[in-house]
Amino acid sequence: MSFDRNIFVNIGKSRVNIGYIRDEFVDFINSTELLDVELKKNLHVLFYENRLAHIDAHKDDFISDNEYNKCLEMIPEIINHPDYLSIHPNRKSISFIKDFDSHTNVAVRVNSKGQLSLRTMYPLVDAMLTHYLEKNFAWKIGYDEEDKAYIMCDKNIKAAIFDLDGTLLDTSVGVLSSVRKMIEHFGLHNLTEEELQTFIGPPINKHLEKIYGLSEDKAMEAMNYFREEYPKGDIFKAEHYDKMSEMLATLKRMGIKLGVSTYKREDMAKTLLEEKGLAKHFDVIHGSNAASNLTKADIVDMTIRDLGFSPEETVMIGDSDNDAIGAAGAGALFIGVTYGFGFKNAADVASFENIGIAAIPMDIVDIIG
Repeated sequence: MSFDRNIFVNIGKSRVNIGYIRDEFVDFINSTELLDVELKKNLHVLFYENRLAHIDAHKDDFISDNEYNKCLEMIPEIINHPDYLSIHPNRKSISFIKDFDSHTNVAVRVNSKGQLSLRTMYPLVDAMLTHYLEKNFAWKIGYDEEDKAYIMCDKNIKAAIFDLDGTLLDTSVGVLSSVRKMIEHFGLHNLTEEELQTFIGPPINKHLEKIYGLSEDKAMEAMNYFREEYPKGDIFKAEHYDKMSEMLATLKRMGIKLGVSTYKREDMAKTLLEEKGLAKHFDVIHGSNAASNLTKADIVDMTIRDLGFSPEETVMIGDSDNDAIGAAGAGALFIGVTYGFGFKNAADVASFENIGIAAIPMDIVDIIG
């Protein structure tokens, strides 16, 4: 479909429907939360006749009349099949951007109601487009074999999976409080603070077997006691790491699907993330089962499957060797963080295959993007 400016004369109307915004774009734009309102599905785009005079007023922005007229004809194609998508900083409009030739990108701007905005069509130089991309106000679009659109990432990473304890949240106060109660209840000998810290992250039962030499049955009994105590209040003794929510929102704006893979029992993980306001960022949350017999690779593999991408398109982010080993076992990429409980420095992470090391949460954006 192409646009003919004579269409208004031919059909005798003051506005025409030139197509609709793809549902893929509607879903993505709504997920960024960068618009003042939420877009509706099947949103049709209306071209009002009075926009022609405004568009013509910017004709000199184009190199030639031929370029201008060609771009005008392409408006429906630009909206339906853009090379880039952008949210205007004023939070009120969307720009659909297409590579026109080696020196020109053409942008078509639509407001949140599906109407062409006042500055409907304009050329965009490469430097400005690059600036938008770097500031995460624009995203490159790809299309699969069935012509379904998706948001692209420079490193072809389409999904990111996070560990919870020591990666998303500092849960040390609550976890160690319940661990101490468990130790006291079962009459186990006291541990040093450093030894207690090792309980954060791995499966409690396996760690009890390792630290205390408990039998499998006794370790399960102790872990079940921990699981009874922890939700009574200790579970909520957790804090965000610096700018965690901002980092997750930025990844969403980049089009990255987000998941959680944790050794925490799945219902506990969901409850905690809801309470701390982070659950809204995630498409999938998986944790340990009641029997606590899943490996980290098992949990990561389930999360990858439900996110819908291949392991090669997915990166696992975590603070410990369990996370690195789990990522490798599932065939995913890995980013190690040194602000949590496990890895203390870059050298610790470097002993595992990785694509980057994050000293603070926002470093993750730079590594993925």
